[in-house]
Amino acid sequence: MDDQDRERILDALDSGDISAGEALKRLEADELAPIAVGQDLGAPEKAPAWRRYGWIVLFDIGLVLTAGGIGLASLAGWWWLLAAPLLLLGLVIGGLGLASIRSPWLHVQIDNNDGEWPKRLQFALPLPLRPTAWLVRTFGQYVPQFNQTGLDELLIAMSGELSVDDPIVIDVHEGDGGERVRVYFG
Repeated sequence: MDDQDRERILDALDSGDISAGEALKRLEADELAPIAVGQDLGAPEKAPAWRRYGWIVLFDIGLVLTAGGIGLASLAGWWWLLAAPLLLLGLVIGGLGLASIRSPWLHVQIDNNDGEWPKRLQFALPLPLRPTAWLVRTFGQYVPQFNQTGLDELLIAMSGELSVDDPIVIDVHEGDGGERVRVYFG
């Protein structure tokens, strides 16, 4: 592969005709397929259903915890000692749910195909990158180590790159009958 071929691939990537994964495959391969404008490169990875409704689950959990805290606070006696942490936890989880409406998510799925229990383990967490970057920028001045890093710039750059339409998917197979780990950012 000569420099002109590499330049064509990078130009096609820059113009949006091919994805970053396709460009990487073509750069790594010695053979080049002709790049046609508007060429169908396959359907992009669809956002899973949990991605659309995950923030609602978090917000609802926060709402239930907050309501429970309010209910305990209204009782007479020492119930307010349990109500205060419950209220605080409910507000934090509800706020995380609201902050994750447009935030990217991390989803990890592990399939165990060797017959052991559990067969499938999966979890999903929101990655509220912009609110985290704001917290680092606002309160990072009180932590001297943050001044030497570009953590807030990294978080903002990541939030600009991760999207539902163009997720980063890492899929690792151990072979037939082995484990499969799938990590989804987007």
